[in-house]
Amino acid sequence: MPTSSQSKTTRLYFDVSKDGWTGGLQLGISELDENGTGHGYRIAGPKYNGSSKVLLKTEIDARDAEEIRSFLDAKFPTKTSPVSTERSLWQSIADALNAAQAAGLAVGIDLDGTLTDHKRWSVIWDRDTKQWTVAAYDTEDGAA
Repeated sequence: MPTSSQSKTTRLYFDVSKDGWTGGLQLGISELDENGTGHGYRIAGPKYNGSSKVLLKTEIDARDAEEIRSFLDAKFPTKTSPVSTERSLWQSIADALNAAQAAGLAVGIDLDGTLTDHKRWSVIWDRDTKQWTVAAYDTEDGAA
């Protein structure tokens, strides 16, 4: 069952309009719901002033999006993070610990390698999933 935010289906369109004041052509992209309500972006032509008449409107489907994306990616590649080196991964860990410290969270390391605030939370190695995970802090007497 769709939620209220999902109940309206939106579609993506390119449109070419003619401005009623200047006669200039406008190219835009818009996301509209089934009632024609939504938002858009003027790509070219005079600013929209409410006097435009739509001359051509076409819905953009997944195939169109892939083709357009290939043109955009060729000219304007997405910014990717630099290749992670082993040192940069360790730096990320240090940065996270520094951010915790700056936020007032004291992080200690227990003898078994657990990272903890010695109050409520710990980061432990889960042998079953072979991943680090957050867990409630256990005191030596077993109380949390």
